[in-house]
Amino acid sequence: MTHTPYPLLERPRARPRTRAPLLVAVGPAGGTEAIRAAHALAARDASPLVVCSVVEPPPIYAFESNRALLLPWIVEQQISERREAVFDRLRELRLVPSPRGEPAVEVRYGSAADTIAAIARDLRASLIVVGAGPRAPRQRLLATGTALAVSRHAPAPVLAVAHDARPVAHVAVAATDFSPESIRAARAALPLLADGAVLYLVHAWTRTDTVFENARLTTLDDEYASSIPEAF
Repeated sequence: MTHTPYPLLERPRARPRTRAPLLVAVGPAGGTEAIRAAHALAARDASPLVVCSVVEPPPIYAFESNRALLLPWIVEQQISERREAVFDRLRELRLVPSPRGEPAVEVRYGSAADTIAAIARDLRASLIVVGAGPRAPRQRLLATGTALAVSRHAPAPVLAVAHDARPVAHVAVAATDFSPESIRAARAALPLLADGAVLYLVHAWTRTDTVFENARLTTLDDEYASSIPEAF
């Protein structure tokens, strides 16, 4: 890992205002931290906030592939129950929709990742906020990885919020390999930071490991190491 003592990139205070909505996705339980973060960002930027939740179909274990296991009225009941559960969380956070209908609530049935991405496309959302999920090893094995799956289909940047995260970050770390994609990722992080926040750019690399000494590879490693300051 290489550390270069360059001045840190301070987030500019001027922020363009946008009316593109922010979309926050929550599951059947939890998600309060993600809602808090999305609400703070939406309020700061005067953007509409939409809360969405997706009721996923259960795994199908049937020998007859054409057999319908879920009746339409059961699906409607599940959607209604999920909608009420989302409103309960909004009430707990004192974010009950205002007379203007904000935050709006959207509940659909289908695959979570695909449906969240579809809603974001329909709304032309500027940001998708999701919970990062549990972090303990045993819990990670059981987690569905919705945040990662959404990022693969998302038409907008995805912010994964940990259970103990602050609503708006004051310090951020952006990993970079100096590619255009990593530069875009670092720029996408800027609007998510608080005023006066600091963004660290971090680049990690490992010298070539060989069984026998190789002068050519050593030279290449040295040349790469000397190029890192200019790359930053």
